[in-house]
Amino acid sequence: SAAIASSDGLIHGSSAETYGLAVAEAICSGTPIVVPNQGGAFDLARPTYAESYPPGDSKACSVAIRRLLTCDRTRLQAACADASAHQIRSMDEHFEALFGLYEQRLGDRTSVNPSLINPVQRCGTQFSVSRPQPDL
Repeated sequence: SAAIASSDGLIHGSSAETYGLAVAEAICSGTPIVVPNQGGAFDLARPTYAESYPPGDSKACSVAIRRLLTCDRTRLQAACADASAHQIRSMDEHFEALFGLYEQRLGDRTSVNPSLINPVQRCGTQFSVSRPQPDL
């Protein structure tokens, strides 16, 4: 949006979000980001257009904001544009890869009982989700 694109940066506070939709939108709008150093928002961050801080550390967040504001705005916007073209995935692509990773990790640990795998529709893409066995 125009409001995001005209901002100096997006400060994101959640370290528990799995994708970071607002962060992805900011990057795709040419707006650099400040994010916690874990979680979905951090997965989208690169040093060329982002600063990070430990979750819950307001002083470190403040320092990260100041670092971002000292960077060349044109360089940050160019890095965001490059990320938008080559790095940022759609939510569907993100969750398809994430669920694929989950299935791979489950397969690495033990074989999964096929009766526990049920197809689930998410945003027009079918994924497999493991269901725990009920206690008998």
